Amino acid sequence: MKSEKPIVHVTQVGGCQRKKYHEIIDKGKELSPHFYGVKGTMCHKVLEKSIEQIEVPKEDVYIDLEYPALISGRGDRTEEISRDVYEACMPEVEKLIETSNEWLETQEYDLPTFISEDTMNVETEECIIRGTPDLYSNNTLIDFKSGKAMLRSDYIRQAAAYKWMLKKEKDVDIKECHLIFLGGDKPVDKLIPEDKLSEGYTNFQNDLRTHLDTIEKVKILGVEGKYEFKCSNDFACVFCKYRHLCSGV
Repeated sequence: MKSEKPIVHVTQVGGCQRKKYHEIIDKGKELSPHFYGVKGTMCHKVLEKSIEQIEVPKEDVYIDLEYPALISGRGDRTEEISRDVYEACMPEVEKLIETSNEWLETQEYDLPTFISEDTMNVETEECIIRGTPDLYSNNTLIDFKSGKAMLRSDYIRQAAAYKWMLKKEKDVDIKECHLIFLGGDKPVDKLIPEDKLSEGYTNFQNDLRTHLDTIEKVKILGVEGKYEFKCSNDFACVFCKYRHLCSGV
């Protein structure tokens, strides 16, 4: 019998409660794709192709940059993303190609031993947690970031969640978690300190609890409960596709 438990993606945990409200209540509204979301989708597609070079290192991996190659097949409403928006994202995408290639040429990992883009599902009493780490071996986790080097708490929380999931799902003991930042002039490899990972795991579990509670609360309160869910009012608002629906209070 198929489980009725909700599926929670690792990347959904944490963040703004008001955004979660809009994701549930306004999911069906015809909202234009967010520019930063389009750019993020394109950059992630490039990273996926770059990772393919790990699996077939003796072959040249072709990355199709022509519209709409980098936004197709990812669940986005491709037809609503104009060529102009696509082209506006290209300078950063091309820069990401340069830095990801530089990282592949200079990194010192035994990459053929790593597993890439392996989606895991960990079932708990209340939900199914789904996550896809970029790369992992029998002791090392690597997560790529398209921005500049910064050990943000949400990055650490995500890495800690993957580490926990790998132990639960694969019995893999991750000893080191690395974030590879490709958004600067040069790639930057940052090792997450163990104490930060422990803190990140605690934050993940706490934020998961809040996430599930928010879902239930939205179902109970409905549209009238909008202002029960606090807007974070931080830098992430720039990236939020619901920013024009949210009054920010």
